[in-house]
Amino acid sequence: MITQAELKEILDYDPETGIFRWKVSRNGIKIGSIAGNKSRCGPSIQIKGKKYLVRRLAWVYVYGVDPESCLVSPLDKDIYNNKIRNLRLITIKELNIEKSKNMKQFIINKSGVTGVCWSKKEGRWRASITVLRNYKSLGYFDNLTAAKKARQEAMIKYGFPETHGEERCPF
Repeated sequence: MITQAELKEILDYDPETGIFRWKVSRNGIKIGSIAGNKSRCGPSIQIKGKKYLVRRLAWVYVYGVDPESCLVSPLDKDIYNNKIRNLRLITIKELNIEKSKNMKQFIINKSGVTGVCWSKKEGRWRASITVLRNYKSLGYFDNLTAAKKARQEAMIKYGFPETHGEERCPF
């Protein structure tokens, strides 16, 4: 990863707009030009042959550290909003848990609980949970209450409540 000092030699960052501008001319790019290209994951800037996400560079530029074990994620979910106040550190596990929490129920779900549905084949309620993209079956249950309870216990077991323990980012 590029250091804060190296970054500040070649780029200016405006924390209010989230925009980087070149301090040096290179490959036909003029000093003061906006740096970065759009990509699937958000804007990125290529420096010395390596692409960096703008939000990650913003973090290094302002705080001087590369949060190696964490992702830099926009609070408002807009991958093009790289204002420093909109950025946060999050682990991959926390991000996946957050995405799982925001999943909507399927329209055909008659239980009223995400991860609990009726299995015609088994003639019983089925409970499941997806953690870090891994589907986990919690089993089949004779009544809806037992299936809901199994799902709730799994959510606690896999850290879905607000306390995620040691997996939090150290910064």
